[in-house]
Amino acid sequence: MGQEQHTSSPLSSPSRRRFPIRTCHRRHCGRVFLPGQWNQRYCREPDCLRELHRWEAAKRQRQRRKNEMVRRQHADAERQRRTRKRAERRVREASGAQDESVSQTRIDGSESRAWSRSDKIPKNFCDRPGCYAPVRPSCRVPARYCGDECRQAVRRVLDRERKFKDRRKKRAVRRRGGPLGAHRRDRRQAGCRAVGSRDVRAAHSRRKCVRNHRGFPAATLSSGETHQEEALEHDQETVTGRRPRAPPSA
Repeated sequence: MGQEQHTSSPLSSPSRRRFPIRTCHRRHCGRVFLPGQWNQRYCREPDCLRELHRWEAAKRQRQRRKNEMVRRQHADAERQRRTRKRAERRVREASGAQDESVSQTRIDGSESRAWSRSDKIPKNFCDRPGCYAPVRPSCRVPARYCGDECRQAVRRVLDRERKFKDRRKKRAVRRRGGPLGAHRRDRRQAGCRAVGSRDVRAAHSRRKCVRNHRGFPAATLSSGETHQEEALEHDQETVTGRRPRAPPSA
């Protein structure tokens, strides 16, 4: 038998991946996954997505409650809700029939409240998704992260996405058939040419204006006439005016 022939192409191998494996960006997750898109930051596990949505809701509510008008509206709504519950309780006590949920609430001694209003969540917590730790104190600018670990994790993700965008832009420019930055260079050269032509036109107009205001050239004298006038000016015999008297004749 002869040597075995491999007809399959190595380019069609299913092991090739478009994006490398990543670690989930959510705090306390740590799962390694294969992204399907360039900007995928989190794994697609249901428990991870549920915790991520709860963190996003808490952060959104914290930002919303910073508005004075929103806090006033929420206080009015809570006041109306308490008034309505007291009226319903009086009606049930007068009728003598109590709901099972109401009795269970009295036994527990507390009512269900929103997750974003939990006392376990600090007022200002970290901006890294999934992290509820309070931000570290800062005397210069308001801090956004609880420590260097969260800050470096967010920076790595942002740098990775920024570099991918830059590479994609460079590939698009090369695909159009021009070197990188050719369109910017052409636009800059076109602007320089326009400025140069404008300067040439301005200089040409200034020269024309000077030429129009210049008078006709004065009549020039030849060198012979000039020497003759100088000689007549300094000749004692031809100079008019007082001259010494001639001596008396013998």
